[in-house]
Amino acid sequence: MQPRGFVRVSGDRLRLVEADGSPFYFCGANCYYLLTRAADPATRHECTAVLDDAAAAGITVLRTWAFADGEQWSALQTRPGVFEERTFRALDWVVAEAGRRSMRLLLNLTNYWKDYGGMRVYVQWAYEARGQQPPMDGSGQVAAEPFYTDPDCQRMFRAYMAAVVQRVNTLTGVRYSEDPTILAWGLANEPRCEGDHACAVVPFWADAMARHLKSLDPHHLVTLDTEGFLGPSTPDEAAHSNPYSCAGTGCDFAADCGSPAIDFACAHLYPDLWLPQADEQERLRFALRWLDCHVAVARRMGKPLVLSEWGKQRSQAGEAAATGGSSRAGFYAQVLGRCVQHMQAGGLAGTAFWMMAAPSYPDYDGFTVYFHSPPSSGTGGGTANISSSSSQPEQMLPARAGERTAAVIRQHAATVALLNGRPEIASGQLPYLAQPAASLGHPSASVTPAGSISSAPHHLPLPAVGGGHGQTVHSGGSGRGRFCYCYCCCPQM
Repeated sequence: MQPRGFVRVSGDRLRLVEADGSPFYFCGANCYYLLTRAADPATRHECTAVLDDAAAAGITVLRTWAFADGEQWSALQTRPGVFEERTFRALDWVVAEAGRRSMRLLLNLTNYWKDYGGMRVYVQWAYEARGQQPPMDGSGQVAAEPFYTDPDCQRMFRAYMAAVVQRVNTLTGVRYSEDPTILAWGLANEPRCEGDHACAVVPFWADAMARHLKSLDPHHLVTLDTEGFLGPSTPDEAAHSNPYSCAGTGCDFAADCGSPAIDFACAHLYPDLWLPQADEQERLRFALRWLDCHVAVARRMGKPLVLSEWGKQRSQAGEAAATGGSSRAGFYAQVLGRCVQHMQAGGLAGTAFWMMAAPSYPDYDGFTVYFHSPPSSGTGGGTANISSSSSQPEQMLPARAGERTAAVIRQHAATVALLNGRPEIASGQLPYLAQPAASLGHPSASVTPAGSISSAPHHLPLPAVGGGHGQTVHSGGSGRGRFCYCYCCCPQM
């Protein structure tokens, strides 16, 4: 069963909606490897596992790469305009299988970082074609910055976008530009730009590329998948909300996402990486402040916000038995609870945690959340050679360690499903999802009508999503929602 139709931006510019006008909030996940691993019969099962686990958990959007450039395993574009048909057919398969599960895809088209090719490969191709040596960055890699302004790079990238969006799926017979399974095109993952006047470069490039992409495909949403670092266009927010001095990144969230051709804004969130010296409470406070700030800035821009990458590394100590949940599960519950409040008030359209993987796929960065019972370390599940405790993936810890965070995500997916399927919840009529508008900084946000919150706590059951616990949502006379995930000690929002 295919998704119903193309998602669009609501008339008030605060939400995403289905073609019929019904709300489209989403609980999403990242899995960057779907394209390349689907291209190899020996690893395609790791893609099927993610699709099946995501569908079973109620995850409705997967964010993944629609590029793999240069000389690498399962490359899609091996040279400028030269495509490996086997890999393109793997992308056909990913799109078809997602649609069959009524899921949607957020497909990114290139990458600032060197992984999977991206901007640096275009720079290398352009300079080699002219018989020149490509410029290098401070780390000895080909620099990405010329990509934004070099005419040959732009010509190659425009041709690449055309080849992808005009592709006719060999499995469904549907042109990508006409397939509602694709939620949106992401112009680039985490674009940055160093150098003089850097903060003006990415917005100019993004506007030109978004307009061109819209000319090729007027049906789909377009976004720029930024990290969200705040810059000169929002100096107060940059001074108070950035995790560190971000001037050297050349990022300016409001300017980068400001083009009228960009339909919704994206931001990422990694307190563990951005605030390495902070304690857990400081990181949580930063995360909530970062989310509040970006929703507010996006609202001023007239764009919904998507938290398209975010996560927390698992604790090296595993789960905190004394509280019945790990610090990661508690962090997820707090952040996702605030996300629901922003969805209800208007401004946040969806989230996609980093990351989801098959049980056999190693947890390379400590952020992976597994939704399936993994094989033991002695069964050849792909991680037996990882022996150091600092890099040991969560899937090799006791099975319970990974389930608590997954349970929080499942419960969030169920709550988002209620927002989509129950208009009275989406419009703020049920008190257990209510949050006073002033506390979220939204003067125009809808709130629960006065007198509709009972002075005594009550419990409303949510759809069963596994775990065997009574999953309820609590509220009381204060109007501050308490989301019960069972594994996380009902963190107060």
